[in-house]
Amino acid sequence: MRKEKVLLLDEIKENIENAKGLIIAKYFGLTPKNSWELSQNLNLHKSNFKIVKKRILLKALKECNLDFGIKKFEGHIGVLFVKGDPIEATKVFVEYSGNNQKMLEILVGLIDGKICFDEDIKMISRLPKIEDLKKVFLFLFENPMTGILSVFEKLLASIPCCLNNKKK
Repeated sequence: MRKEKVLLLDEIKENIENAKGLIIAKYFGLTPKNSWELSQNLNLHKSNFKIVKKRILLKALKECNLDFGIKKFEGHIGVLFVKGDPIEATKVFVEYSGNNQKMLEILVGLIDGKICFDEDIKMISRLPKIEDLKKVFLFLFENPMTGILSVFEKLLASIPCCLNNKKK
């Protein structure tokens, strides 16, 4: 293998090993402007989309002990390397794919160590944000305590009221 290809292989392996998730997609007619917009949106979520050579990607996946059950990729291939929140990056990627005449076709992904296919990734993109889930979780703890406190407040307020009524 030529020196340049070895460097590309090492770079892809390093990205795979450092990523919290990755999504492999086919792309069609992705212009530089579209690619730049996608990159800007993904950078906000600590992720990046890279165009890769198929043979080098397959070799890198094999060396990283990742087997998606795909022996050959058709068409032009790009990989989304997720270093931040996988759900947010997946949302951006799937939304961008839908909004741009299907320029991107998701093939397979690896999110939190689990292999996901097209429908799984689209389902993950519909999950609520982690901040929203945290708010709901805190509300579930806070709501019963608030109810108990309001009962005690009413109980404590009713004692002086009863004493006043008794006094009159």
